[in-house]
Amino acid sequence: MVMFGTCSFPAMRRRFARLVLLAMLLFSASAVAQENTPEALTISRADRLKVFEEVWEAVNKHFFDPNFNGVNWAQVREQYRPQAEAAPNKTQLNETLQKMLNELRSSHLTMTVHVKFKKQTVEQELARKVSRRESLTFDAGMKYVRIDGKWVVSSVAEGSGAHSAGVQRGWALTHWNGESSGNDAPFTCELNQQVTARFLDWQGQEKQLALACKLYTDTGSPVERVTQTLADGTVCLRFDNFSPGTESWLIGQVAQARNAPALVLDLRNNHGGNLSVLEKCFAPFFSEPRVFGAYHERNGKQLPLKAKGQGKDAYRGRVVVLIDEKTASAAEIFAAGLQEAKRAVIVGRQSSGDVLGSLNYKLSHGFYVDIPIWDYQTANGARLEGRGVIPNEVVTLTLKDFLANRDLDLLRAQESLLKP
Repeated sequence: MVMFGTCSFPAMRRRFARLVLLAMLLFSASAVAQENTPEALTISRADRLKVFEEVWEAVNKHFFDPNFNGVNWAQVREQYRPQAEAAPNKTQLNETLQKMLNELRSSHLTMTVHVKFKKQTVEQELARKVSRRESLTFDAGMKYVRIDGKWVVSSVAEGSGAHSAGVQRGWALTHWNGESSGNDAPFTCELNQQVTARFLDWQGQEKQLALACKLYTDTGSPVERVTQTLADGTVCLRFDNFSPGTESWLIGQVAQARNAPALVLDLRNNHGGNLSVLEKCFAPFFSEPRVFGAYHERNGKQLPLKAKGQGKDAYRGRVVVLIDEKTASAAEIFAAGLQEAKRAVIVGRQSSGDVLGSLNYKLSHGFYVDIPIWDYQTANGARLEGRGVIPNEVVTLTLKDFLANRDLDLLRAQESLLKP
């Protein structure tokens, strides 16, 4: 199965850790305190080097660009091998390997390590009982949105370090452990580490807080598929991925709205998904079959992205697509396809530019690597990787509107639909 994920290049440098309690504890991590390292995280020097070589060779063999984006991949190997050899545990090795992959400046190129812990170990850490189906995460517990060049807290997870410290939605993060927040997010930390964070509150006053990077229950984000009808009859369809089931839902919703004067497709924070799902999602907007672009393999072969039309059943009303900087991968390709075909007006902010097709490769000792093996170009020859989709109508967010929960993107979409 070809999957199109969410990791942009900045995000890959600062990965979260995720815990899932099953029969044993499955632990995907990027950073953990070095002292008192659990036995499950230990890995011998020989095995560290074995994993390192597996990663390097897999990328060397499968990476979509044989020129490695202009990077001397052999030289990178020599640079990072001593660091991998010196890594004190699996999570630090994972971090080193991710840094090596980041040298290629590519999306969809990520490391993961799974480590099994006993349930008792986690319960001792949390000082409470946990369910075997409970999902746990460690980080500071904040999500962000980019407004006026600042990282503004969009949500705070209950039970997290940020929640305990009193961080509020709408505060702007300015410094993380003494360093300016800059352009990177989401600002990770090590398990049980205390970090110092500085914020500007709603009134612009500085707040400096100590945040604990601790385990907390991750309620997760259920698949979001929402239908809303506006006063003028316009139907808004919001969905946050292209996972199996999305295509049947979208086709069904469009069919029900066939007499609506317009559709608004909300792809904000949509992280992408499956290629076959993406192809089917195009169908209800076109009466005839159409090619939207092509995936390019390393050997020069091309895999066209095409969709069947729905003939007389195709929706014929006006379409507006909402995107933002978190719109990624298959969602970007979908928006670009509708834009190039002049089937939709795109409203919002430039998307993330993460549109490569990748496969996951299993390595030894619980390590996995996602490697992009397909590049993508639109039917008009545009390369979206690193650039993203540029809206027809750009909307600039303001903190005032964010705090008031005023949806400027949707308001601009409605204004666009009033134009002849």
